[in-house]
Amino acid sequence: MQIFELNCRLTCRLVLLLIICLFLAACGSSGVGEVEHKASMTVTDAGETTRDIDVTRNTDCDVDPATDDPETFTNASADVTIVVSDTGLAIRVESYTVAFLPHRSDDGTGTVITPPSLNSYPDAMSNSDWIDTGTSSTISGITVMTFDTKAEYVSKAAGVQVVGLYTIRVTLSIVDKAGKRSTLVVNEQVALSNYDNC
Repeated sequence: MQIFELNCRLTCRLVLLLIICLFLAACGSSGVGEVEHKASMTVTDAGETTRDIDVTRNTDCDVDPATDDPETFTNASADVTIVVSDTGLAIRVESYTVAFLPHRSDDGTGTVITPPSLNSYPDAMSNSDWIDTGTSSTISGITVMTFDTKAEYVSKAAGVQVVGLYTIRVTLSIVDKAGKRSTLVVNEQVALSNYDNC
């Protein structure tokens, strides 16, 4: 009987010790901690910072055939700002990709549909300078929607959708000073349509 009580006490103490160890280990690893590298993005189309991307060029702003006055129509671009925390290692952007994630959207008549898939831009080179610990840097003018992609959307959505909602996703391939490679992902939601930029 005494051996049974001794084994029971020992087992209970071991279980209690194990629970305490697991609790301490969980507490030590469950903290969120500081994010060492962050990125944000602003999109520009037709010279304006916007989330509305014009996909169709109006060729005659004043509707006078005697004048040549098309609206401003450009590739959509983005400025991506990268922040390295006070505890993060310096990083450099080696390349980036651009993808388009469609969102279910109102087609303009009250019907909700998914806009068409659009081709991604693989492995565009950036070759940024080193972004040091505790600093930030902006990579300006990343093309996030070309004329061809705008035309692709118009072709696929013609007669189906007035406004298409997408997330533009830029995935940055980075390397830190220790040689470790990873990715930073930054998203921005945009609306594609025929906007009047006259």
